[in-house]
Amino acid sequence: MRVRVIFQAEGPVWVPWHYLELLQGLAYNVMRKASPELASRLHSEGFVVGSRRYKLITFSWLFPQSAVQRDKGLLMSPPIKWWLSSPLLSVMEAFICGLLAQPEIRLGNQTLTVEKIYLEPPFHPGERAILETISPIVASTGLVEGGRMRKVFLSPESEDFSRVITENLQYKALALWGKEIPEGKVEFKPLKLRSKLVPVHRINVRCYEGVFEVKGHPELILLGYEAGFGERNFQGFGMMRPAPEEPHER
Repeated sequence: MRVRVIFQAEGPVWVPWHYLELLQGLAYNVMRKASPELASRLHSEGFVVGSRRYKLITFSWLFPQSAVQRDKGLLMSPPIKWWLSSPLLSVMEAFICGLLAQPEIRLGNQTLTVEKIYLEPPFHPGERAILETISPIVASTGLVEGGRMRKVFLSPESEDFSRVITENLQYKALALWGKEIPEGKVEFKPLKLRSKLVPVHRINVRCYEGVFEVKGHPELILLGYEAGFGERNFQGFGMMRPAPEEPHER
């Protein structure tokens, strides 16, 4: 399930370059208004599979009418669009009810008003889809060097990228349904690609945005669409939407 929120404000809205933590805090606070227990569980535990924890939520970056660079950040002109998604109905109900209960919210030092909330149409993927990022996608693996494990961020052009994305989706399937998808596999072919380096909790995260041809098991593609592809989904990464067949500028 996915919603699109339209924010309004009395004037331009300033956000720092790295505003993802503000959006994560906003999502938690909104859900806490409607379901404190659920918000607390998501914050402290999530859904556990072995040593891995998943929130099973993803959200987009902000899409304002226009934006200019200003004072180590962006000055955004409303209306501002924001998407949030989860395969968990309880999460989406808490988020929507929280917004309806108090439509005036704080994003850092800025006050925004929720003008509209749209429920996005259901996504019914086949074994092939053309998807574009609305928050960059992250995939990584561990590399042992000198007896120590080092995290390596993978490019979508790497042979390991699709394998790591598939493994991540299978673990999410275990967390959500208690089972993997037999013979499930997802392959990513970049049609248009741009690399970004984003600091998150003092870690420089290499991520990628663009347009991809995605092939694989429809259930895994749908799970990635709703819960996020790759890692760090509830930090603002891995959200995608259907794109035209030909890559284009957003």
